[in-house]
Order: sequence, then structure tokens, then C-alpha cells
Amino acid sequence: MDRANVTKWIFASIAKHFNSLPHLHISGEIRKTSDWDNWYELKIDGPYLHNLSKDYWDIKIEVDLQIYSIQQRDYLYSNQELQGKGLELFTDSISVFKLGNKPEDDKSYLFCLTLNNSDKHSLDVANFGFVEGNDKLTVSDIEGHYHTKLKNF
Repeated sequence: MDRANVTKWIFASIAKHFNSLPHLHISGEIRKTSDWDNWYELKIDGPYLHNLSKDYWDIKIEVDLQIYSIQQRDYLYSNQELQGKGLELFTDSISVFKLGNKPEDDKSYLFCLTLNNSDKHSLDVANFGFVEGNDKLTVSDIEGHYHTKLKNF
């Protein structure tokens, strides 16, 4: 396994997995949201690496999907509807491929990340309400934890 690129490949594969969401932004990307009433922002933390034994690793990834929506006067549930669309993409597994635009990024399959169901909550939805200073913009978040175990990482 190419340790120098695995973080990029995990990040790119998760971003591609969530790419079907409308108006999706990846955390850190330059964006303009003033033209939209609703948008998503994807944040990926990790990998968190734990050496279980010689050449055997536990890899954990935290996926956060933040949801922003302009509250409509006559409809209160737009953010919750967007949560539902986001929750559909937190599937039981996400395949990781060698994605990118360099010679080593040959799009071959590497491994599968599995949604962690051993914790108290495998998916957490948090509703933060209105953004301070903006009485129309509501924010919520879906957090999921994925993991895999790899030999010879």
C-alpha cells in the first residue's frame, strides 16, 4: 500500500461517494453560496491510525455533512428534508479507489470503509438552528464514523 497517497485516495473516494448531493462543497474549497437557498458541506477527518499488531492497522475516518438551508416562511421542514437526502448517502460501506490526476492514481480498487455500528450511535444528526446574526439560515450536521482494518499498510 502506498502510504504517501492513501489519505488523498480516502478523501477523494468519500467526496465522490457524496457527489450526487446538489450544491455540495468540500470543506476548504472556494465556494459561493449566495445564489442558493440550500447547500451541503462535506468535511472528512482522519485517517486515525492504530497499529493493532505487526503490519495490521485499524483505520478510522469521521465524515461530517453540514446542511445549510434558508428557512422559508411558509415551510419549516426544508432542513430536515435535506437531512434525509444526506442520510441516504451514509451507506454501510464506501469503496476506496486510487482517485486523482497523477500517474499513481490509476482508479484501481484499494479497500472498503465500513460504517461503524458498534458505537452507541452509528449516525448522529444534530440540529443547530439559526446561524447567529442571520434569522433565516438554519444549520444541521450528520456525522458518521467509518473504519477498516488493513494488513501491510
